[in-house]
Amino acid sequence: MNTNKIIVAGLAAIVGLGAVTFSTAASAQAPAPPVFRQPGQHRGGERHPELRLALRNLERTEADLRRSDHDFDGHRQKAAELCHQAQQEIQLALRSDRD
Repeated sequence: MNTNKIIVAGLAAIVGLGAVTFSTAASAQAPAPPVFRQPGQHRGGERHPELRLALRNLERTEADLRRSDHDFDGHRQKAAELCHQAQQEIQLALRSDRD
């Protein structure tokens, strides 16, 4: 397995862990009743809530990685950079939908 695949796999694991942690904390609360929307209608008028949630998770993950003490032979820094790159891609995706 080459270094890029290892880094991508590590990043996926970090983001997945963040999502599991977030979903575990969210599931501790009583579930909200289902909301039925018409096609094109969004929660609170928000467009693409999944992308915005992913963006917030990536921002937190990047901040956590940058605060970490251990370098992991440069992999921590690379994972933080990939989080930042993923954030930029999501922002571009959101912007492209406005046009």
